[in-house]
Amino acid sequence: MTNKGTAKPYVKCIGASATGVTQSCYIVRFKKYVIMLDCGIYQESDILTNYRQNQALLKKIKPREIDYLILHEAHADHTCLIPALYAKGCQAHIFVPRGTTDFLRVLWEDSCKIMTQDCQKIVHKHGVRASPLYTQADIETALNRCVEIDVFQRYSITQDITLTYYPSNHIINACQLSLEMQQGYQKKVLNFTGDIGGLTEQPYVLPRTDLPWANLVLGENTYNQKSRENKPYDRQKDLEKIEVVLNQAQRVLIPVFALGRCQIMMTILYQLWCGGKIPADIHVYVDSPMAQKICKLYPKDDELWDKVYHWGNLKFIADNAETLALQASKAPMVVLSSAGMLSGGKSVSWAKAFAPDPNAHIIFCGYSSQNTLASQIRYGQAKIVIDGEMVENNANITELVSFSSHASREDLTEYYTERLRFNKLLLVHGEYENKVIFAKELQDKLASNGKSARVIAVNADTKIYI
Repeated sequence: MTNKGTAKPYVKCIGASATGVTQSCYIVRFKKYVIMLDCGIYQESDILTNYRQNQALLKKIKPREIDYLILHEAHADHTCLIPALYAKGCQAHIFVPRGTTDFLRVLWEDSCKIMTQDCQKIVHKHGVRASPLYTQADIETALNRCVEIDVFQRYSITQDITLTYYPSNHIINACQLSLEMQQGYQKKVLNFTGDIGGLTEQPYVLPRTDLPWANLVLGENTYNQKSRENKPYDRQKDLEKIEVVLNQAQRVLIPVFALGRCQIMMTILYQLWCGGKIPADIHVYVDSPMAQKICKLYPKDDELWDKVYHWGNLKFIADNAETLALQASKAPMVVLSSAGMLSGGKSVSWAKAFAPDPNAHIIFCGYSSQNTLASQIRYGQAKIVIDGEMVENNANITELVSFSSHASREDLTEYYTERLRFNKLLLVHGEYENKVIFAKELQDKLASNGKSARVIAVNADTKIYI
């Protein structure tokens, strides 16, 4: 859609990721163009709060005015409000890294299903009128607008705007992006890291590549809090923890994210089994309909994945009757189930079944937001409420520290102060209070390196000229 345009290009941080770690969404204004980077759902609170937060974001957006949507990965907190834009008349093309569209379908359909269920609960429990923000028809409309682009390909969106994707080492197909905007004889460059991993190589993803120079970088800082940094030996220590637990415990639950973490943990268990580190007769179950759909989308020509997927000790749970039968059983088993923060999905019922059992074991392998069921269990709350019932928290807990798909604070510091070149760095996708401290530390380190670049801890609806 055409509009009067803007004399000076800028970016505005309109999603909750301006001050937190969910609901990524940014508006870029350049000349007559309106470009949106990401449009993810809010999923940090109860269903009513989440619903209202997502409604609030949509009210900030005029879908018919959006010319182009640019995504860097498929995860829900970056993409799962997009079909709602098409429900309100958006016509924009959606640019995505090669291979992303099929994953978007799975996540969007799952999000639509959950949203429909949540709306029914909101009506019955709170007496508040709520309807799903989009339908299957809106999903189809949005998917038909997707344009896949290869990594490192300089793609001309218009005569004045060029997009290039760079690998991020986060999850499969995820990328960073660089947007070049030509204004007469002057070129403006906006880079967006999206979610980035560290430098440790992972299966099924390309190693992270440094972004080129930019006027402005939107940079994630998920791990902005001072804590024990990742060390080179952490992965080996984590593998030893898994080995000990699986050789001693009877029933083990590993909550995982359906996209990325589930497939990584499947691979780790397979490799430990191949090395004779865990019992030869171990039974590994994947209980997540969405994770099963995603597993089918992983590259069939990848030799390692082909072996993992067809591993004889691995079984995909077919229905809820099988889930209930296994939960009632005391037989030895390892269960991979989503969601990773126990915020929904089949993992909640598994936590309810395992948490009271002092002989059961729960292995956490990723980030847990405050006040989630996962954080309550892992930090030792004596009693927890699951599905409206009070449950004793007796299970053994093990935490793994090397499996996050996000770069550590140490990695981020090195990336932003040593490897990247820019005029301005806008810190997004990180808890706000720690971000302010982190921004100052980055600014001081840049200054000590003789660099004059500015670091900005963005706030809600921050608007910055490029």
